[in-house]
Amino acid sequence: MADDTDKKFTITNWIATVAIVASLGASIFSAVLSYITSTSVQMMQSRDADLKAFEEASKQLQEAGAAYVSALNKGQDLTNARDRLSAVLARQSIAALSLKPKVSKADEQYIDDYIQALRDFNSVSRSVSRPADFKMWAEAYGKTVDTGSSLSQAVAANAGRRS
Repeated sequence: MADDTDKKFTITNWIATVAIVASLGASIFSAVLSYITSTSVQMMQSRDADLKAFEEASKQLQEAGAAYVSALNKGQDLTNARDRLSAVLARQSIAALSLKPKVSKADEQYIDDYIQALRDFNSVSRSVSRPADFKMWAEAYGKTVDTGSSLSQAVAANAGRRS
């Protein structure tokens, strides 16, 4: 009879040990899964916030561009309009660069293209001084807007959003 009790006790201990190990494994798996999910959600929220800041800076670009065109058409001194536009272009570059660590390698090219368009636009804006040169300015502005739109759409698409 002593042998049966020892055998039952051993089987019971074995079952309890398996249950404890399984429970521990499930707890570890749950903790790792929670961490991965939480990190992923935080990264998406951060990318969304940066994309929103980028889109807000784009609105400032439109406003500064309109002020520049107005000053050019009125024959006013362009110094203030150029300075304002340059400041907006710099902020837009910073906003685009803030997206770089949060996008795929393919989207990095959109960022590089956009920053180059911003540089080109700034150079053109500095050189235009009369309404006759407006075509060159308008083309550079259009390229900047188009590359910015492409960047925004690419980032939004990869973030699972539609723009």
